[in-house]
Amino acid sequence: MRPLTRVLMLIIIAPALSSLPLADLLVLAFGLITAYAVTEPGALRRLRFGVMRLRWLLLSIVVLYLGFTPGEALTPWTPGLSWEGLWEGSRRILVLVSLLAAVYWLLSVTPVPQLVAALDQLLTPLSRLGVPTGRATALLAFTLSAVDGVEARYRKLKAQGLKGLDLAAAWIAEIERQPPTSTHHVLALPWPRLWEWGLLVLLVLGVWLWPR
Repeated sequence: MRPLTRVLMLIIIAPALSSLPLADLLVLAFGLITAYAVTEPGALRRLRFGVMRLRWLLLSIVVLYLGFTPGEALTPWTPGLSWEGLWEGSRRILVLVSLLAAVYWLLSVTPVPQLVAALDQLLTPLSRLGVPTGRATALLAFTLSAVDGVEARYRKLKAQGLKGLDLAAAWIAEIERQPPTSTHHVLALPWPRLWEWGLLVLLVLGVWLWPR
């Protein structure tokens, strides 16, 4: 499957996640996490790392929906906390986890140069209209190449026993020591094949017609 096809699949699925019911999200999240675990050896550890970075946002979502959604009280002693809020908060958390797993899967199966080239292909209609997209693509390539491997360096320093401010300072020093790349060449990738365009059309129709 071409890199552009994978990027377009994510673009199609991501906006639809927020409207899916809880049961569908459970199945989708399980499928995405399974696919990611199959394609990436350290997938679950990396996904856990990503979820932990979002833990305060996830906790805030639970508190807001649990405490401010009208409905049936969880218990007679907690009249302000509703079952409807618990289900809706859980659904919103699954949306974020599913999206995180989808993005991580895309990054695991698409090397940074291919991802940049796919996004450059995505901007082709704008470049045909005279919009200077080359600078944006070059900036994207520089940014992605700069952050590539940052998480691995973090885990390496943490494994050495560093914590708190010492860990943060060492991590920043590692990033600053990374040699800069002066030039970035965008790969010339082939466009998606006919069956891939057909798959994307079916995906759009599936998202559009999916019962909510």
